[in-house]
Amino acid sequence: MTTSDPGTAPAPTVPFRGTIDVAARGWDHDAWGGDFFPPDLPREWRLTFYANQFRSVLVPGRILLRAEASDLAQWRTDTHEEFRFFLEMSGRLVERFRSGGVAALLRWLEPLLDRTAGLLLLGFSRRREPTLTHWIEVLGECFALHTLTGGEGVMSPGASAVPALGNRYRCWYPGLGATGLGHAGRLGLVLHPPVDLPGLRRQIEAFMAYARPAERATLCFAGAPPSVQAMQQARILVELLGG
Repeated sequence: MTTSDPGTAPAPTVPFRGTIDVAARGWDHDAWGGDFFPPDLPREWRLTFYANQFRSVLVPGRILLRAEASDLAQWRTDTHEEFRFFLEMSGRLVERFRSGGVAALLRWLEPLLDRTAGLLLLGFSRRREPTLTHWIEVLGECFALHTLTGGEGVMSPGASAVPALGNRYRCWYPGLGATGLGHAGRLGLVLHPPVDLPGLRRQIEAFMAYARPAERATLCFAGAPPSVQAMQQARILVELLGG
């Protein structure tokens, strides 16, 4: 497989034995009205409706920046016990809790501690990263940490100088090579899904090959808004491919 062509990944030589969740970056998208959300669905019911269709979500950093612990507790109440959250952990969010330290951040996250599948580290500047080493080490004891570097430019690069930890992974994206990556991650991002089913299948197979050691992994669709049609097609393909 070459790293230049996102659509040339072969099927895994060892069958994937885990579960692939299909997810979106965010759930409160007005553009989903009518095509996904029923027209008369109250906004506060959107997460519950989404969670009945998909089993994971990536919570954007801008949502977390203004969220209180009570909001996180409500997200837990609005979803079933098998539903999982990935959280975008930005430098700005760390700044919000800097005075109270990493313990304050963990107290805020407490409602979702056992529902969080991992953190996506974003927007950490190199000059600040040395001061965040302790934060990252502590968070790495509680969560799977993912970083996004290069690729489709979905979001700003994250935490490139974060110390290598056993619980740190690279986030998969179309075109990411399968060699020299260390531990395979649990999170993949797709910004521009292929318009054809064969292309989408090749992307799913590439992610399954990357995430093969994981018991449960999430393929997340980003965009403004994420394509519900592509997500629904991906969910069907995942089932057909044994994920």
